[in-house]
Amino acid sequence: MDMVDLSPERKELLCAYWAKRPLSELADFISMHYHGRACQMIPALQDTIEALLTALPEELLDVRLPLKHLLQLLTEDMMHHLRTEEDRVFPAIRALEAGHTPVAQIRSFGHIHDEHDQIIDTLVRLKLVSTLCRMPELGCPRCGGLQDQLAVLLTDLQEHVFLEDGILLARAIEMEQRLGFSPDTEGGRS
Repeated sequence: MDMVDLSPERKELLCAYWAKRPLSELADFISMHYHGRACQMIPALQDTIEALLTALPEELLDVRLPLKHLLQLLTEDMMHHLRTEEDRVFPAIRALEAGHTPVAQIRSFGHIHDEHDQIIDTLVRLKLVSTLCRMPELGCPRCGGLQDQLAVLLTDLQEHVFLEDGILLARAIEMEQRLGFSPDTEGGRS
């Protein structure tokens, strides 16, 4: 996956802050901050790409089609991912933290890591294709704004992924094990 990692200092700061805080508080933060921003950024990105597609000449079909396709893929994957976390993952973590048997085991959400990788990969590909618009012979002034939007979304997604994969889900799985939930029995204790 081609992405710039968060700085070690930023990771250390995030880990130190969230290490002992309640998981439900972290889930709420991710939901309000990162999910909320993604829900604002995606429509803005759609508007920018639609304007860009209108501005690009017809002969740039090899740029126009991938931009449109990657935007659709990013939108569908991101919205599905956010709904899954809001509707299934975060409620299971809250139930676990409250001492209730979660409907689904946290470790059963391993696909979340794959979704993160897929969304980041699509974003990186979208960023790569959009750089073609910046070539002088194809130049389009709207492309700089698109590059900026993609960079902000990618940075947000990097922190989102680090907080979820590196802290939230890791701590939730540890809690699940500590409370004796068996990986072999759906929602049951061993």
